[in-house]
Amino acid sequence: MTIIIFIPNAYWLKWYGVTQDLYPNIFLLPETHVILSVLAGTMLIRSFAKHQP
Repeated sequence: MTIIIFIPNAYWLKWYGVTQDLYPNIFLLPETHVILSVLAGTMLIRSFAKHQP
């Protein structure tokens, strides 16, 4: 997920172009990058936390 976050929008446009497909156009929205960044950060922090029974 963190790899997807660091791909700039210019590359998404170069690879997929602007089409009517939903999947490539999702990554062009800045809100999507914010949401994915928060989720990736949360998952990263939780992976380092020790779970106590």
